[in-house]
Amino acid sequence: MQRRSGVRKMLKFGGYITGAKFAQLLENNMDMILIGRILGADLLGLYSKAHNLYKQPIAQVRGPLIQVAIPALSAIKNDPQRYARYMYRLFEIIATVAVPISIYCLIEADFIIKLLLGPKWLAAIPVFRILAISAIVMAVANVRGLALLSLGLGSRYLTIWVIQAVGVVTSFAIGLNWSIVGVAAAYTIFCYIFFIPSLAWCFKGTPLTMKGFFKAVAPAAMTSVTCGAAIAVPKYVLGWEGGAAHIAFALGFFGMFAGMSLMRREFRDNAGAIIRQALGMSPATL
Repeated sequence: MQRRSGVRKMLKFGGYITGAKFAQLLENNMDMILIGRILGADLLGLYSKAHNLYKQPIAQVRGPLIQVAIPALSAIKNDPQRYARYMYRLFEIIATVAVPISIYCLIEADFIIKLLLGPKWLAAIPVFRILAISAIVMAVANVRGLALLSLGLGSRYLTIWVIQAVGVVTSFAIGLNWSIVGVAAAYTIFCYIFFIPSLAWCFKGTPLTMKGFFKAVAPAAMTSVTCGAAIAVPKYVLGWEGGAAHIAFALGFFGMFAGMSLMRREFRDNAGAIIRQALGMSPATL
């Protein structure tokens, strides 16, 4: 009987994950479907280029970190303090990668589009810039699902993704009234509205707290804003342009961010812990 009960629980949990994956699939593709069907192929091309460009860099970093974290979190889920410490470290590392990239893309959207896509895609700049604003919170917020899965909260995981998918698709439908810029803006507004309530619900009854989350991500956010201001002033106030200026902006922004981050001992310790785990060392070293 116990074996059958265990199988039923596994199947039930698998069903929650499958349902959530379907909701994610709907959320990730409905904007393209609606734009292509209602606004036409030309605008779909512009939107898809901006959309793919904003998603790829952060996904390439976040994906491996999450894959590394899943077995570690499952192993320590019965130790609330260690579990929370690991999750906060993970939040900080992802924020340290995602937030500066997003803010840099926001400021240098015109240069990035010209450099990577070419002059014929300049109309995609506003969409790319707006989506970069959404990435500031969503790159970190989407890690909340990892906490729910590792703690076995499959029902809540499914519910969060269904609510988010419905909200995102609704925002797409509303934004269509203002073309592709409206779609990107409506999506970004929803992301910020849903951000705090969804985190609060995900963390309810778990070792994680909102205070701990914001303490983990605040340093990366504040450092990124400081570095962003350092390049925004010469770009927009002083009017610096040209290839040399953009190279200086990139080197200055990321060099300053790296230097300010490495000055914090906690960041060095957290980064080292994640790297050790990635190299296959025991979760006990975290």
